[in-house]
Amino acid sequence: MSLSRRWFAPATGLAFPALLVAWLLIIARKEPIDSAVPQDIVSFYNQNNARVMIGWTLLALAGVAFLFFAGTLWRVLRSAEGSTGWLSTVMFGGGIVAAGGMLLMAGLAMVLGYITGSDLEDVLDPVGFQAIHVLALELTLPAAYGMAAFLLAGGLLVIRTRVLPGWLGWVALVLAVIDVVPALQVGLFASSLWVFAASIVLMRGMRPVVTAGAT
Repeated sequence: MSLSRRWFAPATGLAFPALLVAWLLIIARKEPIDSAVPQDIVSFYNQNNARVMIGWTLLALAGVAFLFFAGTLWRVLRSAEGSTGWLSTVMFGGGIVAAGGMLLMAGLAMVLGYITGSDLEDVLDPVGFQAIHVLALELTLPAAYGMAAFLLAGGLLVIRTRVLPGWLGWVALVLAVIDVVPALQVGLFASSLWVFAASIVLMRGMRPVVTAGAT
């Protein structure tokens, strides 16, 4: 496998926090709160349609990037775990759930963006519009608990196998607890920093070794 191909998968772990931060800056902090008047929510989507579509697309792409990273980390930890490999399987399963949760949130919001962008507001009354908007913001359980499972299982494996620096394992355990707190954006962002650090470690480990006699 070429070096560029070997670097691609862990590099997706660098893309994940970048896309997540972009989502937070573009849309997450500017969305109407859950208790906003339904008509105000519809007006927000009408007036910020491009922002909505771009911002939530970034979250969807972040979910895809994280899934690639989870697969990369699974390969490394599964090889180190040996035996039945149940912890690495739980870790990867948690990664799938977390990525799916991000895609679900993005998909709901983008449906509303499509409705307003296509002048189809009449197909959905403001109260129904508000309900989907609230789901997009509050349906955080799959992403939060999936990420917690990913970090808990991955952290335990790192501590046990030392295939990555031990401190990454202990930090992962702490973040797994933070992720189950309702404030998803805080936990998810903190988790993305762990992914960033783990990606750097993985990429450094994939550098070719040059022997003293090499020319």
